[in-house]
Amino acid sequence: MENNTARLRRKYPTPESIEIAAEAAGGKVNLARELGIRKQCLTDYARSLRLGPQTRARGPRKNNCDLTDGEIDARIKEMYGGRYEEVKVYKLTDGYIPGQTGTEGLEFIRTETSRTALSL
Repeated sequence: MENNTARLRRKYPTPESIEIAAEAAGGKVNLARELGIRKQCLTDYARSLRLGPQTRARGPRKNNCDLTDGEIDARIKEMYGGRYEEVKVYKLTDGYIPGQTGTEGLEFIRTETSRTALSL
């Protein structure tokens, strides 16, 4: 499976080809959505084409555009640990006092698994 930068390089070899495709799609955001990539990845690739080969001559590296969502979540869990995976859901009752530190006045409903590695 080729990464996003390789797909962009094959499909859009010049900055003009990116601009034409973006106009046809209705903007860079829509083009990125159609390609299934992040807009920042498309912007970074277009910038590297405009700046020339000296920016691409640094050798292969894996930037955030090449990471999948699962790989990004794995990196976040590696950095911050898995302590945020469970989220407790409470319902406010009449006994709740704003600014309190305990769970008095809160009614426990359920425990969920967080959709992201970090919970609020």
